[in-house]
Amino acid sequence: MDINIQQFKRCDLLAIKGKVDSFTAPDLIKAIEGLHDDGKYKIVLNMEHLEYMSSAGFRALLIAQRNCKRYNRG
Repeated sequence: MDINIQQFKRCDLLAIKGKVDSFTAPDLIKAIEGLHDDGKYKIVLNMEHLEYMSSAGFRALLIAQRNCKRYNRG
């Protein structure tokens, strides 16, 4: 899995390539939490080149969504 982060004026773009499974999902969580730690909650995910996502990957997305909505920011 490869994660590429681009920063824009109003949001950040995460481009995910490859496979997200139980081994790579923690890396996705760390990337998203890194943005949250910087105070960035408006995140757009580009999954155009994503080949496969397991339930662990979907869980990572749900955690990210909850954290973004917690403070009504994203």
